[in-house]
Amino acid sequence: EEQIARIKQLISSSHHKRRMPKTLSITRK
Repeated sequence: EEQIARIKQLISSSHHKRRMPKTLSITRK
């Protein structure tokens, strides 16, 4: 279950990165 949640978050992050990489960069920092 933990691995699935992590993979899901990674996919979500990747999707957001494509839509607005600038916003994601700021949030990551």
